[in-house]
Amino acid sequence: QGIDLNTRCPVCLRFDEDGGHCFLECKAVKRCWQDLALESQSLLSASSATDFVQHVLKLKPDLCGKIMTLL
Repeated sequence: QGIDLNTRCPVCLRFDEDGGHCFLECKAVKRCWQDLALESQSLLSASSATDFVQHVLKLKPDLCGKIMTLL
């Protein structure tokens, strides 16, 4: 018997929310990325969470700090 979890996004109500949606793809989050002029950082192309973090850590310190604060 499994645990019943609510996987609906609390912001846009999308079913089966995952980390990618929560931090990068939700419409509300995308607006935050755009407002901070961070949407062009090609973070969506990361193939895993590890690749994502490695990519962020290779950025300039001020940019890395902005992204980490947003996340």
